[in-house]
Order: sequence, then C-alpha cells, then structure tokens
Amino acid sequence: IPAPLFTTWFQCVCTACICVILGKYGETTRNSGAKSYFDQFPLIPFDLQTCFAILPLSVVFVSMITFNNVCLQMVEVSFYNVARSLSIVFNVMFTYFLLEKTTSIKTCATLLIVILGFYVGIDGEVNFSLMGTAAGVIASMFVSLNAIYTSKMLHKVQNDKSLLLFYNNINGSVLFLPFIFYYEYDVSSCSCM
Repeated sequence: IPAPLFTTWFQCVCTACICVILGKYGETTRNSGAKSYFDQFPLIPFDLQTCFAILPLSVVFVSMITFNNVCLQMVEVSFYNVARSLSIVFNVMFTYFLLEKTTSIKTCATLLIVILGFYVGIDGEVNFSLMGTAAGVIASMFVSLNAIYTSKMLHKVQNDKSLLLFYNNINGSVLFLPFIFYYEYDVSSCSCM
C-alpha cells in the first residue's frame, strides 16, 4: 500500500491512545498501593498550552518523516543511505550553532570523509534523482534537529518522556493530515455519484 504517511499518522494516533491507557492503568495501580510495572506511566492530562509548547518539536518530527518518505519514493533503496548520510554532519553543525558546544578536530576531519563519501555516492548513482537526494539531505537535517529539539523540549513536560511522547504524537497526528492529502490522496480515483 503506497501510503507511508497514513501509516505513520495511524501510528501517532495509536501511540497517543496507548499513552493515555497506560497512564490510566498506572494511576489505578498507584492508587491500589501495589507495586507494578505500570507505576512508571503518568496520568496524561491534556493541556492545549503544552501542545503548543511542544509544537516546534512536532513540526521537526513530521518534517523528518515526510522528507524520509519523499526520499524513499524518488531514489533507489540502495541509494537511500547515501542520500541520508549527512545526519552526522548536521549533528555536529547544530551542536555548534544551537547548543554552542565544540567538536574535536579529529571529528571534523572524519566529517570531511563522510562528505566525500556522499559526493562519491552521488557520482556513482545510475538513477540519480536531484529531488530525491535533496529530500534525503533535508531529512538528514531534520533527523539532527529532532534529537536536539527532543532534549530542549523535555523541560516543558517536567522531564517526563511519556508526556513528551504523548504531546508530540498528538501534534503529529494533526500535522500529518495535510501531507497525507497532498502526497497520498488521489483525487482522480474518487467518483461522485
């Protein structure tokens, strides 16, 4: 089924529902006084302000998934890893520019080898797609940003990863909808009666 974004949207909806169910069950076990594995899951309160606070992470998350899928649709599977190989380069760049942390000279020299490998991979690709490669590079950028924004957003949910997961998936299930309609909904196949 050529509907990877719909599949991801469905996973976001299911994940948000599972977070709520586990939170309610965890609250029940905590109230009973019995020790349980489910005690670790917090009760999930829905707060619109928190949804908006987590929105930058959700935009990065949805962009990462969307550009990954666009890249996979336009390049050969064997070339996908080459198109996505710049994540480590973006990690170092964003660590420096956004987190203001430096990286060793040896690591920077290694990044030059990665960039050279990227160029060699592009040059050797038989069915080269500029759009697919660009989507892969953009996806790599969003993969790096996703890691940084995840750590930056944790304090907005009191460092609770379950809450961050819930709010990110709630936002993602809304943000994916226009991309699903744009990339996967075929208007020509609909018939009006």
